[in-house]
Amino acid sequence: MAKILIVGAGGYIGSIASYLFLQKGHEIVAVDNFSRGFKEPLDLLKEKFTDQKIRYYDLDIRNDLSPLFEKEKDIDAVVHFAAFLSVDESMKKPEDYFSNNVVGSQNLLTHLLKNNIKNIVFSSTGT
Repeated sequence: MAKILIVGAGGYIGSIASYLFLQKGHEIVAVDNFSRGFKEPLDLLKEKFTDQKIRYYDLDIRNDLSPLFEKEKDIDAVVHFAAFLSVDESMKKPEDYFSNNVVGSQNLLTHLLKNNIKNIVFSSTGT
């Protein structure tokens, strides 16, 4: 089975996707900075599927991700759910949205290229 990095795994869609991939026997490396997501669903998944199948990291994709990729080798694919999505808030704080959605995604992609990870799905519920 595949080892899948799920970015934004503490959010609603990210935690559901983690659950579905775990049900199919995949190994999950979950990342979230928990500014909008929650640890509780990931803790529940760890209880149900054991620590060997899911590990989560409190990381922001805008920061250096090298330690993650040094620890988690052989990632097969990435599912990126870590975008901010509120239209109203994005109009009030466009710099936050650019920083997270553009700069953070670019940083993630840079680390994926450095680690020869070529399979990525980007999904956002943002309108």
